[in-house]
Amino acid sequence: MPVPTANESAYENTCSNQGGTPGKACPTMGLVGCCKLPGNEECYYGGGGDASQLQMECVMNSGATWSTSP
Repeated sequence: MPVPTANESAYENTCSNQGGTPGKACPTMGLVGCCKLPGNEECYYGGGGDASQLQMECVMNSGATWSTSP
């Protein structure tokens, strides 16, 4: 999902602070899973919590889906 230009800097900073490398595509190394909501996507990486718990919390949101790929 593209990041709005106005938010790009904040997303890049968050990515860098979590040990990632900002870019045009989400990295897959260490990916636990992504929660895709209408208009938003949150991806979790190693150390981000228990995958089954994150998946359960994700799908409890109306319209959300869980994926193990960005």
